[in-house]
Amino acid sequence: MYIKNISRILLFFLITLIGNFLLSISCFAQSNQVFSNIKIKDGLPSSSVMSVAQDSIGFMWFATNRGLVRYDGYEVQAFRNNRASDINFGNSAIGVIEKAGGDGLWAGSTAGLLYFDTSTGENSRVDLGGDRDIRCLLNQGDSVLWVGSTEGLFKVNVLDKSFQL
Repeated sequence: MYIKNISRILLFFLITLIGNFLLSISCFAQSNQVFSNIKIKDGLPSSSVMSVAQDSIGFMWFATNRGLVRYDGYEVQAFRNNRASDINFGNSAIGVIEKAGGDGLWAGSTAGLLYFDTSTGENSRVDLGGDRDIRCLLNQGDSVLWVGSTEGLFKVNVLDKSFQL
């Protein structure tokens, strides 16, 4: 009886030791993750990032109060507000972005909704019946975008850019 108890204790100890060893290996296997901060000195136009999205190529996009930012893992490219060749939102902060189908992003600000083509850099405003303070976006498939604003919820047909309140 005494030997059975000792063998059970030794078996339990051996199983615990092997389990801890395997657990420690799996923890160390994940330690190759590298995180770094993107700062203003790296090209970020503002230290306030409101929203983040990843496009179909893998670029990370950040919505800031001074425009959209594309990050490829090495370099930052800013598409600033109120430049003729960049985003046409005036001085409005971009508060939310959402991946669109294909090569695009939806961007919302206090001045309304914008579609931004990530492959060409071209953008166009989507008329929602005046300037709307956009707070949230949800892309539902290839044809519907839900737009939450301070004036209500809009259902936008992305194919013809029409909307319903």
